[in-house]
Amino acid sequence: MKRLSVLLSILLSVLILAGCGDTSAPKAENTPASSSASAPKKSIVIYYSWSGTTRRLARKITDAAKADIAEIRTVTPYPTDYNEVAEQAKLEVEKGFMPEIRDDLPNLKNYDVVYIGTPTWWYHMSPPLASYLAKHGRELEGKHVMPFCTNGGKEGSTLSDIAKACPGAKVNPGLSLAGGQVESGGETIQQWIRQFEAQK
Repeated sequence: MKRLSVLLSILLSVLILAGCGDTSAPKAENTPASSSASAPKKSIVIYYSWSGTTRRLARKITDAAKADIAEIRTVTPYPTDYNEVAEQAKLEVEKGFMPEIRDDLPNLKNYDVVYIGTPTWWYHMSPPLASYLAKHGRELEGKHVMPFCTNGGKEGSTLSDIAKACPGAKVNPGLSLAGGQVESGGETIQQWIRQFEAQK
């Protein structure tokens, strides 16, 4: 009887240890997959602004989308006088000139959704944004791109300019607001983001 009890105790111990081994292995193997699947989608707003109007819109989008934000800056600043910058912008757009920009923006590999904004200059995206997309457009491949722009009443080809400069990206319908609509455009911005979230 005593011998039987000892055998039963040994057998029980073996079964308990075997059970522990069976449950611990799958947990360790599945941990990376489950943590990756539940990782939240990250968003960033990247924009260029000369007068500050596009900056105000970018900040409103940042708040609504709970995104990070980064501003494109040129190495050589544009003139502060409106007429001077308008003349310079016209020449740059006509010639396809791309000004040198500061390379201090976040790495796009950390983001799934990228909001890209610019003022409309002579019916096109601004040359500083063109410079940024010429350098980083291919890094947007496979990501959701949300283009937006501010303008004086006509966006021209600004939004389609952005789409063309992002080959391989999932470019979503853009947002265009006249400068005077930015401050009161909260609901329009929310609706634009909600439509994107519903289709994603």
